Amino acid sequence: MGIKQVDSVSRLCIKWVSIVPFYQISLSVVPCSECEVQWMSSSGVGTLGGEFQVTSSVEECLDTCLSDPDCVAVDVSGTGPALCFLHTNASLTSQESYNNSVITQYRLLNRCLKG
Repeated sequence: MGIKQVDSVSRLCIKWVSIVPFYQISLSVVPCSECEVQWMSSSGVGTLGGEFQVTSSVEECLDTCLSDPDCVAVDVSGTGPALCFLHTNASLTSQESYNNSVITQYRLLNRCLKG
């Protein structure tokens, strides 16, 4: 699902739902406030090839990913400071996954595109 603002005066957005990225199956006009950032977390799983960041918390790591338009996931170790590894779509599909009990991977399902 994604939302893109189309009218800044009335704050209307186009909302789409897709099963496969870039294959849109449903389109509607909705208030922009309907958008919610959504993450899917997987404990004990990481992916090689992420860009290393030191953040003060898991939330800061997630916010760092949201501020990068190419970021689609993060691997996080620890809670504060949190070791944060940003992943682009290319790094997730081209690299190997691994098991590690101290890592949690968060995949971005909905970014809430606006503007």
